[in-house]
Amino acid sequence: DNWLAPDNYQEDPANGVARRTSPTNIAMGLTSNLTAYDLGYIGLEENLQRLNNILNSMDKLKKYKGHFYNWYDTETMNTLNPEYISTVDSGNLVGYLWLISENLDEYKKTPLINKNMMKGICDTLSLANEEIDKELGVKNIYGDIIQKISNTNFDLVSWKKVLSEIFSKVVDIEKSQRNKELYWNSKVKSTVAKALGEMQRNFPWIDLVEKNRDEIGELYRKLNSLALQIPLNSFIKEMDKLSIECKKYNNDLQQLLNNSRVAVEKVLIIIEELKQIVTRMARDTDFTMVYDKKRGLFAIGYDVEKDSLGKSYYDLLASEARQASFVAIAKGDIDQKHWFKLGRAMTIMGRSKGLVSWSGTMFEYLMPLLIMKSYPDTLLDATYKSVVEGQKKYCRSKKVPWGVSESAFRSFDVSMNYQYKAFGIPGIGLKRGLVSELVVSPYSTVMALQVDAQGSISNMERLIEEGLEGRYGFYEAVDYTKDRIPKGNKSSIVKCFMVHHEGMSLMALDNVLKDNILQKRFHNISKVKATELLLQEKVPSRIVYEREHRFEVSDMSYDKQNIIFRKFNTANTEMPETHL
Repeated sequence: DNWLAPDNYQEDPANGVARRTSPTNIAMGLTSNLTAYDLGYIGLEENLQRLNNILNSMDKLKKYKGHFYNWYDTETMNTLNPEYISTVDSGNLVGYLWLISENLDEYKKTPLINKNMMKGICDTLSLANEEIDKELGVKNIYGDIIQKISNTNFDLVSWKKVLSEIFSKVVDIEKSQRNKELYWNSKVKSTVAKALGEMQRNFPWIDLVEKNRDEIGELYRKLNSLALQIPLNSFIKEMDKLSIECKKYNNDLQQLLNNSRVAVEKVLIIIEELKQIVTRMARDTDFTMVYDKKRGLFAIGYDVEKDSLGKSYYDLLASEARQASFVAIAKGDIDQKHWFKLGRAMTIMGRSKGLVSWSGTMFEYLMPLLIMKSYPDTLLDATYKSVVEGQKKYCRSKKVPWGVSESAFRSFDVSMNYQYKAFGIPGIGLKRGLVSELVVSPYSTVMALQVDAQGSISNMERLIEEGLEGRYGFYEAVDYTKDRIPKGNKSSIVKCFMVHHEGMSLMALDNVLKDNILQKRFHNISKVKATELLLQEKVPSRIVYEREHRFEVSDMSYDKQNIIFRKFNTANTEMPETHL
């Protein structure tokens, strides 16, 4: 609806799309296009068109002192009551708007045709292969094309030929699909059609050049390499040179080259216009209105109707508001003294120590890592590693896959919509009652790829074995809480897809597959560079505990305490052990 990313899609019970959105959801709609382009699933033209549609809709939304409201109806674009400004949402959005601006600058320095699309199309073809094998019983139907793409260095003409070959094959498969729904095959068709359309609009001379390749000689080679090798910001200059050179060959070719020049000029204009929009939106967001100067802390948010910041504040460094704090300091809205007002209480997690958070969720720890660098041997770096180790240890003791965070769970409202809240690890989170529920969310593991790639991949394989893979990726969660599970079952899969969790997963995958590309772009921004020293705080030698936390296993009781005899055969253990 209006190009605004919905909050979620619920597969079972079949409630479909939740037609509401938040600033973080909208931001994930934006960044998902950046990552789709990076991974080769869309071309530059489609990427820019999508960004343009989303940003134009955002411009029409009601705002308060530059901030977007906490919730909007995606159909009417009206705010939802109560009208509220969320500090975390605003911090997420501004950080991602800066990231988009940096991406747009980068696009001008790269060729118009996205070379990554060759890998991206192979991914989609592989999924279509699996689907066709399952539905039609035809094995590896796209195998030869995947092999050709993987082993060939393409120029513009040969790439168009391969795309045309794929399109023809898709159409043939559609004719024989026997009323079966082939979702991924339709995605192949859509992707290829858009890629061919982009080439035709921006390079209408391809077929004529191919037809007259012997006549035009060296000019053919230059034109053929133009779209895949020449940066966009040099394209017009190169095109003008080639246009003069082609006069002696063909008047039709000169006209088509001129059409190409006009099309690329439009692309450059759109990039500049989008950059101005995101820059303005980020600049207009005033973080001082959600900041309590006396306390030196950010409030959870601002209640517009009550004209109040409320009485709750973000006072821990390990929280999802860390990005908002960093962005507000980098932007110059608040003083960097605020950063050192944030609590740094630490605890033992697994084999090492790390910062405690309120709920002990992966979201609190790893969400800012999507764009903010982790520096070796620092407080935050040690915390990221420790929290993953702590999650593994706790979930291992429960004999379930690891990865606990805020998520939907198996509880419903009157309309049969899944409910949502934060779940965490006792001892890592300060919040009480964490031990009484156990919900594992796969997006937590996907984000943890940035910290422990091998361990995360193994856990993802286990999640797939337990049935958590759906059409659109991992399902939201699996609930192991006994009170909520139907009789006879050990767990219950929460079959919905939350947009912001899908978006964060895509960003994490982009970082892992592309050498932390989103972090590098974010830290290439001058105001971020000027502030990044805050992220390089060293680990203190002393652990400060906020309070003692005891595990309370609520579903087990003992009438008599057993005295257990323990024997140690070695002093070389992961953690020091003693017998008292």
